[in-house]
Amino acid sequence: MVAAPVIKHRAAAYQTTPGFPMKQRLYEVESFSPKMLKRMSSGPFEIDGTHYLLRDIFYIPMKPSDWERVRRFWEETDETSEASKHWLKESLGYIYMYSKRDSCLMAAGLFHSGYVGTLIDGDAQSTNMQVSSDRQREVFANFMEHSAPIIRSWYPMLPSSVDFYHLEKNFLVAQELARHFDDDAAGLSVLEVGAGGCLLSLFMQKLMNISAYTIIDLPLMVPLGTAMMNHFAPDKAVSLPNDTVADAWLRYQVADAPNVDPDTIDAAINITSFQEMTHDQIDRYFDLIGSALKRGGVFICVNRDVKLSVFLDYPWEKIGGEIIVDDLDPTSGFHRDNQVICRRVVRKS
Repeated sequence: MVAAPVIKHRAAAYQTTPGFPMKQRLYEVESFSPKMLKRMSSGPFEIDGTHYLLRDIFYIPMKPSDWERVRRFWEETDETSEASKHWLKESLGYIYMYSKRDSCLMAAGLFHSGYVGTLIDGDAQSTNMQVSSDRQREVFANFMEHSAPIIRSWYPMLPSSVDFYHLEKNFLVAQELARHFDDDAAGLSVLEVGAGGCLLSLFMQKLMNISAYTIIDLPLMVPLGTAMMNHFAPDKAVSLPNDTVADAWLRYQVADAPNVDPDTIDAAINITSFQEMTHDQIDRYFDLIGSALKRGGVFICVNRDVKLSVFLDYPWEKIGGEIIVDDLDPTSGFHRDNQVICRRVVRKS
């Protein structure tokens, strides 16, 4: 962690330092002064020799005690070797900054979507580019009619903070998972690979009776997910990879060394991150998921048909079960007409 960063406004074009370590993207300041916020929002700006153009700035309250846990985790955790080239490139635009006086975490570059309309949501959606296709309008209309009212009833501020595409994608997965379990199923154990901002866990804890939620993710995502859970679901204790919280509902593991006991997981999930991985990485995760799932447990996978990997070529046989859903995700085609997002649910036999 670097305290009191030097922040300079730059009028030059967006620049990054290739290979800049993810670990150096956590900062602490005394306060978010109006002058600093203006510089950040107008960008580009410089922090300790690295130039940023923030695509979005997301603020979330964070208690000093939680910040200290995140800061300690950041300092004690090694760089991951499991990050795909895609995420290494994406991380160049990511940054965290904590204001001690404001007890608030700023996360930038994390919930960006270029497909959220400036005026598309009168209830304060994120501000980015306007929608440009009928498919985008269709997904947004479905979100506003069916998903947003429920999400707002649970978390009134969430739809004003996170773009609707990420909310819709995760909410639909949570609903799909809930359909495969009895309403009175108690004490379910869940494993999610690549949770990002923990939107899915926030939704699933409302829809299902979950006793344990394990997340395997890059260290870069842990500060945001921790802040989201602690703020929006303060009754759900979170354990970071480097500490022990005896009664934790959510437990993080880092991608380099995931360890889940065999036959302990009722539901496993991956949403649009296998598509960024190599075949070898995907193969190892399928080994883990196939071992961790209980008999009768389900695995839901939502990823691009073809990107860095091919959806149909994933080693599905390692799950050892029956494909019970095999279709397109309801958000398929949202980014562009020829971008297909597949959805498959496998029940382990």
